[in-house]
Amino acid sequence: MSIRSLLHVLVPLLAVSSIHAQTKPTTQPGSQPSKDKLQQEVTGVAETPEQRVAKLQQQLKKVDEELKHITTLQQNGGMVGHVQRSLGLRSNKYRTYAPPAPKTRPNTGGRVRKLSDEESMGLPAGTRLVINGEPVLDAEYKRVADYLKTFVKNELAVKKLTVHNLALQKAAIAENPKSAKANRERLKLAHNRLVEGEIWDRVCQELSDCPSIEKNGDLGFIKQADRDPLFMAHAMALEPGDRSNVIESTEGYHVIECLAKKDNSVHVRHVLVRYSDEVSKVHALVRRGNVDIASNNAADIEGMAPKKTPVRTVPAPVRVDGAKIKKGAELKKAEKAKGTAEKAKGKYKRD
Repeated sequence: MSIRSLLHVLVPLLAVSSIHAQTKPTTQPGSQPSKDKLQQEVTGVAETPEQRVAKLQQQLKKVDEELKHITTLQQNGGMVGHVQRSLGLRSNKYRTYAPPAPKTRPNTGGRVRKLSDEESMGLPAGTRLVINGEPVLDAEYKRVADYLKTFVKNELAVKKLTVHNLALQKAAIAENPKSAKANRERLKLAHNRLVEGEIWDRVCQELSDCPSIEKNGDLGFIKQADRDPLFMAHAMALEPGDRSNVIESTEGYHVIECLAKKDNSVHVRHVLVRYSDEVSKVHALVRRGNVDIASNNAADIEGMAPKKTPVRTVPAPVRVDGAKIKKGAELKKAEKAKGTAEKAKGKYKRD
């Protein structure tokens, strides 16, 4: 008879014996009361026969699981076989090395083109470019370009940086124009409250989406590389004590207040309201080339065509031979030791 069948016979017998034991006095004069007796005295309720049977069945279930595990191990060669299989799998994993597939960023449809006559008719006066359907006024373009010219000497680089940052801004607005318009109105109302004398800290804590909200929007002294050119062009134009109107950057709408200036840096605080929750996703698409740039002036779009990302092939897995690697390491070690010995020998000869 197997252990499992023996346990199945013994469990009902144990349950019956426990039931009979409850009907007999469990303590003798001068002896300690049983656990069940103490439980009955404390709670007023003794363990029922059904509860005792259920407890024994749970114990039987655990024993069954352990027996099943032991049987499986025995069928597969016991614990030694289990360890050997684990080491074999680990060894195969280390012997075969497959380099990760390179991340590709395909071009998703960017283009540079000339504006059609129909598109030109509906644009506001002074429009220089149209990026993802949003007009860029000549004043906007010149403000960013003039700021970039202070530290970028190459004209084509200035043009590309200007258009790239304006593309980030206009694409973020075009993604969700209703949200952008509503957020602009919110910040306008906040700016009016500041003009009327409301405390800056209160307005910043209510509206700002910038992590600098913990410092009430204080960014400290910032330089040209710390923020995007659209923001820095406005910030550098302010004098200590000045406050901007609602301005636009690649992230959203800002109200900037200049606190101090020093050399090529400026100390500012700001309130930021983002265009929408999709700003980072839109920026990623623009950086991959998903931007539509149109203009009537060929000089503005010359050299601005987005580059297509080449398609990369995934290399085949490389089979690593541990013996060759070990032999190569030993040879290198021997060569190094030989070189050290020759150097020492030459030194002694000189001496």
